[in-house]
Amino acid sequence: MLSLYLLPYVLSMNSDFRVAISNTKKKRDIILSMYIANHATIRSIDHLGEILNEHFVASQDEDGKSTCTCVHNTRSKSADRLALHRTKCAAIIVNVIMPCIVDELKKEIGTNYYSIIVDESTDVGTVKVMAYCIRYFH
Repeated sequence: MLSLYLLPYVLSMNSDFRVAISNTKKKRDIILSMYIANHATIRSIDHLGEILNEHFVASQDEDGKSTCTCVHNTRSKSADRLALHRTKCAAIIVNVIMPCIVDELKKEIGTNYYSIIVDESTDVGTVKVMAYCIRYFH
C-alpha cells in the first residue's frame, strides 16, 4: 500500500517531475495520485479535479502552511487551480511513485526468499489487466 511516508523520498528523488511548479503543488498532485492509486480508478481524478476546483480554494497562511477553504457556487480564479487529470495522474503513478515503491520493496526484501504470483486477464472490452502479488517475510 502506498503511504505518505514515501513523499519526501519521492520529491527528492525524481527530477522528471521538477517542472516550473512549486513543491506544494507537487506534493498535492502526488498525494492525490497516491489516493487514486490506492482507492479509485484513474478516470475518477478528472471529476474529482473539477469538484475541488469548483468548491475549494487553496491558499497559504502566514506560517506558510497550506490551507483549503470551502467556497460554494464560485469557481476558483486562483493560480493554484488543480490541473491534474488522468494522463498526468497516470504519469505520476508510473514515473514518480512506482520507482520509489520498487526501490523500497527491493530494500525491504533484500536477500530474503520471496514468491511472485502473476495473474493476467482480459475483459469483455478486450482490456488486458495483469496483477502481481509479491509474498515475502522479513
